[in-house]
Amino acid sequence: MTIGKLYSLTDATKLYGPVTYSVNIYSVDLQALLPQTSDYIMFDLINNNLVVTDNKRLPLLPANIIIPKTHVMNLFSIDMIEELLQKGNDAVTHVEKRHDVLTITNGDYTLEQSAGCPPYCY
Repeated sequence: MTIGKLYSLTDATKLYGPVTYSVNIYSVDLQALLPQTSDYIMFDLINNNLVVTDNKRLPLLPANIIIPKTHVMNLFSIDMIEELLQKGNDAVTHVEKRHDVLTITNGDYTLEQSAGCPPYCY
């Protein structure tokens, strides 16, 4: 199942509001994390720091973080991250908080419609 939807940056701002907080990651570093998981990857901003886990919630970035089982991570399909990076074609990717949602922006494209894990862990 594909999880996530790409929007133009303009449409994302209209739908989800302005970015209230953002953390950058080099796109090559994000791309390097993808082979370390299967089908899905999860993101969150915890204490204003970027946290990335694999499909089983094992930490990828930072590698030593402990995430409580009840903490909701934002799950996306790997293929949607790859599409974002390809279409956006920017050296830097932004993981952003916008009101109640987490978005990921690269170039002129923004990814949203993640699944919350839990309860939707695949």
